[in-house]
Formats: sequence, structure tokens, C-alpha cells
Amino acid sequence: MHTMTFDVDGAARRFDVQQLVIAGWTGRSREAVERHIAELAAIGVRPPRTIPCFYRLATSLLTSASDVEVVGDESTGEVEFVLLSAADGMYVGIGSDHTDRKVEPYGVTVSKQMCRNRCAPSRSVGHCGNWPTSSRTGIGSYFGLM
Repeated sequence: MHTMTFDVDGAARRFDVQQLVIAGWTGRSREAVERHIAELAAIGVRPPRTIPCFYRLATSLLTSASDVEVVGDESTGEVEFVLLSAADGMYVGIGSDHTDRKVEPYGVTVSKQMCRNRCAPSRSVGHCGNWPTSSRTGIGSYFGLM
């Protein structure tokens, strides 16, 4: 099992990472997602069958290291929010979903397994509380929760 420590409300908190799932083809609006699909189609990436898509990755690909080693110079990261599910609720943080753009036309899942995904270890993890999750107002629409 992969264990990571985050700063939660000023105190160190250990989380056992049992699964790592990346949500892809997401955005604030359908139009934003369609623009992203067009950008990737321009480099040969096939459009998804459904939106959003979910990619299961090895938990060892999640890191809070300050540096992330990659193969070649074709990887890119995108700032993303990170959701951590714990027994006492959901926590939100910030991270980066790295993808190898050269490998992506071959297979999106493979391209996401080529790079480690960084999440910030401190000053960024807080309890979600009553964060909206409806498909009209919040993260539910990004992650297909509703």
C-alpha cells in the first residue's frame, strides 16, 4: 500500500492511497471539453467514447516529490484538483496530471502511465465539507458523480 503525508489544517496527516484514478476529458463546461478534444485530435489523439473518462493507475505513480523524472521531453502537466477519500470524509488538494504527449496518440491510458503525478503535500489539503457535487453546480459534473 502506498502511504502519503499531507498537511491538513496545519497538522501532518497520513493517507493510505489504495487506488489512483485520473479523470480525463473534463472541464468547466461542455464547450471547454470539446475544445480540448479538438486540440488533442490535432496531434492524433482519438476522441473518447464517453465523457468523462476514468483511468486507473498504479498508486506508486502518485508523488509529492518536488521533482518528477520523465522519459524524453514530450510530457506535460495540467493543474488539477485532487480528491482524497478518507473514513471521515472527502479532502481536496491540488496536483498535476502528467501525460506523455508523444505516446498519447498510441493510447491515452498508456500515456498516463508513463509519468508520475504530483500532488502538493502542504497548504493545499482541506476537508471538502459541503462542497457542491451536483451536476449543475460543482465537481460532480467533472467526475460523473451524479
